[in-house]
Amino acid sequence: NHIAGLAPVLYTEMNGQRYLKYNISAKVSADQFFTGTMNKQRALTAFQNILSAICSADDYMIDQNSFSVASEHIFLNVSSCEAALLCIPVTSDKDINPEVAALFKKIMFSTQFDNSEDATYITQLITYINNGASFTVYGLKDLVTKLQSGVSTGVQVPPVQQAPAMQQ
Repeated sequence: NHIAGLAPVLYTEMNGQRYLKYNISAKVSADQFFTGTMNKQRALTAFQNILSAICSADDYMIDQNSFSVASEHIFLNVSSCEAALLCIPVTSDKDINPEVAALFKKIMFSTQFDNSEDATYITQLITYINNGASFTVYGLKDLVTKLQSGVSTGVQVPPVQQAPAMQQ
């Protein structure tokens, strides 16, 4: 079966050794994908595809914690922004939410976004990602969907506090 967002896998066993081989042809790692200048539509489409792959795991009774969410293990098609995540079928007690937050934080702070576009979406994403305990993969996916459709997200950015003026 082909599951959208997951890299097709081939399982082989030879001499007692088990191997999983992932088909990632025509795709580049997220590290490579997010180099260069990134426009809003391309970035949000890639984010949506990565998050949709993780969230769709529930539909197939796949543990979300089975995904490797390191940027070098996430692959994207350069032209369509289609994601291919690696699912590693081993038992794990890790929590995917902090790993996804760290992944998106890394991407947001290492990507050069197009300066000619309105960048409020970047601020809204960073604000949500930095929310700590209330961060969830599903919440980030909902935010990205709203940002793609242009709906106001309600994510508030705290105003910058200025230092009080010195009195003489």
